[in-house]
Amino acid sequence: MSKETTKWLNTMTLIGNVLKRGKAWHWRESEQDGETNHYDNFVPVEDVRRRLFDWSAVQTEVFIKNENGNFVEIADKKAVMNDKTKQVFGVFSNRFNIHQYDDALLKNLETILDSKELGIDSAGLLQGGGKAWVQISVPENVTTADGFTFRPTLLASTAHNGSLATTYRRIMQAVVCDNTLEMALNESTKSVVKFRHKGSDAFTGRIAEVRDALEIIYQTSDAMVAELDALTAWAVTDNQFTELVKVMYPITIGLGTNDQPSKKSITMQTGKREILQNLWANDERVTPWKNTGLGVVQAFTTYNQHFAGTDAKRVGRNYNKLVNGQQATEDALVLARLKELTLV
Repeated sequence: MSKETTKWLNTMTLIGNVLKRGKAWHWRESEQDGETNHYDNFVPVEDVRRRLFDWSAVQTEVFIKNENGNFVEIADKKAVMNDKTKQVFGVFSNRFNIHQYDDALLKNLETILDSKELGIDSAGLLQGGGKAWVQISVPENVTTADGFTFRPTLLASTAHNGSLATTYRRIMQAVVCDNTLEMALNESTKSVVKFRHKGSDAFTGRIAEVRDALEIIYQTSDAMVAELDALTAWAVTDNQFTELVKVMYPITIGLGTNDQPSKKSITMQTGKREILQNLWANDERVTPWKNTGLGVVQAFTTYNQHFAGTDAKRVGRNYNKLVNGQQATEDALVLARLKELTLV
C-alpha cells in the first residue's frame, strides 16, 4: 500500500485554484478531519505554515551497541528527525545540510513573491514528511488557439530523507485533464535551479538565482504557446501512433527454441497498447488534438497518470513524479521516439 494514503493526502496536501482546475483525484471529504484541503483560489501562506510546516527537522547523534553492550556514538554520522514526532528520516554524514521546509519552500518564495499576481497553487508533504513541495502560479489559465489550456507554474521542492536536492523548476499544469505535463522540448538549465544538501552548497543568500527561475513564470506563457503550437502542427497518423505504442511497449521474444514471444510479455504489453489506442481514438482528454504531437503527449501522459501501475499507489506515485521531475523524462522519451518515426 502506498505511504500516501487517501487520509494522508486529504490532510497533508493543500490544493488551490479548484474553481479553475477542479478537485484532485484523492479528494475525500470524510477524510479531511473537518477542514477541507481544497481551496477555490490560492492556498494562503499561513495555512501552509500552520497545517504542513509547523515543525522543524533536527539533527541528533547516532549510537551503536558495542560487544560489551554499551552504546557508542558514531562521530561522523547524524540522524535527521522531526522535532515533534521524533520520526527519523535518515542517517547521513555530518556534511548533510538541513534545508528547513519553511525556509526553502515558503520564506524564499515569500521574498521573491513581490507580485499580487502570483500565489500558492498547491503544497504538500510526502513519504511521511520526508519530502515536501510548494507550487506557485499565475491565477489565470492560458488557452492556445487550438483550445489547450495550461497554467505556468514554479515548483519548489526539497527533502529531509536524502532523496531530493532543494529544487526550483518550471513546470506546466495542463488544466484540461489535471495532468502534470512537463514540456521537455526546449528545457534549458535556466528552467531548473538546484541546491544540494551537502557541503557548502546551501540556498541561503542565493535568492537572486531563485528569482531568475521565478521570472520564467512571467516569460513562459509565450514560449509555452509556441511549444504547444509546434506540437499541434506536428502531424501524426494513426499508423504512426500505433507504431510508437509498439516501440514504447515492445513484446519480447522468449528464450525457447522457437523464439516465440513470451506469454507474460504478450499479456502485459497488449493490455497497455489497447488502453493507449483507446485513449487515442476515444478519450476526450486526447481526441481534441488527435493526429498531432500534442495528442500523442496527452495520450501517454493520461495513461501514465490514470492507468499505469496499481490504483493503490497511483496518487503517491504521481505526486512523486511531479516533485522529482520524472514526468519530464517520460515526455522527452516519447517525443524522441515519435521524432524517429515521423521526422525521418
